[in-house]
Amino acid sequence: PETPGGVQPGRWRLLKVLPCVCPAMYVHPREKRKVSLVCSLLALVAVQLGDSLQVPSSSASIPQRRDDSMAVCSMDKKCVPCEGLDASAILPLDVVAQRLETTLPLWSLQPIQGTDNQLISKSFVAKNFQAALDAINAMGAIAESQGHHPDFHLTSYRNVRVDLFTHSLQGITENDLTLAELFDQVPVEYSPKWLKDHPAAITKSS
Repeated sequence: PETPGGVQPGRWRLLKVLPCVCPAMYVHPREKRKVSLVCSLLALVAVQLGDSLQVPSSSASIPQRRDDSMAVCSMDKKCVPCEGLDASAILPLDVVAQRLETTLPLWSLQPIQGTDNQLISKSFVAKNFQAALDAINAMGAIAESQGHHPDFHLTSYRNVRVDLFTHSLQGITENDLTLAELFDQVPVEYSPKWLKDHPAAITKSS
């Protein structure tokens, strides 16, 4: 049977019987505090015993959480460890611009604040706050798996901006373009109005 809140099956079976042995709400008010204390102690014992129970589990009886954010993304491309990169890994801006035009139309070159260098950036409007959070979380999971991390910005509750550059080199490397391509495969629930003005997003996330 399903167990709420991720409680282990053995622990849940014990916790379910506690209301039967802890009728604190049915006793005299002067005795309620004592009975509540007993209930608390029983709950603690149940938790401890539940941890030691060996309960057979199966995918049929215990639902497994599905990570949809990772399932939709092809991981054929991989980021290389940034520690092994030097200044020679920084891509010329004309090369980056060409790649954006041909394979990453939703991304653009933008200045890195406080420097003369550039980063690549993608901005979009999600349908609502939850859709914006879901998109950021999905992209964040990919970034963590790749060991290469973007800067996320969420403003006005659903306006999202993703900035990518190799922080250690203060420039754009192949890692940034690779991660941008992976991010473009993440399904996003866009604002219908924004999507109408940016039809390329339909192809990229479908």
